[in-house]
Amino acid sequence: MNDIGLKLWIMLTNVAASTAPATDASSALKQANVPHTNANTALTNILNLAYFAAGIACTVMIVVAGINWIISSGQPDKVKKAQQTLTYAIIGLIIVVSAFAITRFIVGGAS
Repeated sequence: MNDIGLKLWIMLTNVAASTAPATDASSALKQANVPHTNANTALTNILNLAYFAAGIACTVMIVVAGINWIISSGQPDKVKKAQQTLTYAIIGLIIVVSAFAITRFIVGGAS
């Protein structure tokens, strides 16, 4: 067994030996300091992460489209491509913000 594996094994056996036996699953989770969340909270957290990532992606695409437009040197095909990218990025951002608002409305009404 390598050095890291040995340290990990010692750490895990010490943790297991130091905890008192639990009578049921929920008390075992409390002893292990595992946060208790319901499905609504978990879904909200997952969706917020997805909305954040999508918002960042849209913002990056808006910046990329602006840079492409600036460096297009007036060439009509490059300007048109940059305009299309900007349009699609803004549409994507509107969709992400709308989905966030709808989700907040539904989740807020459910709780």
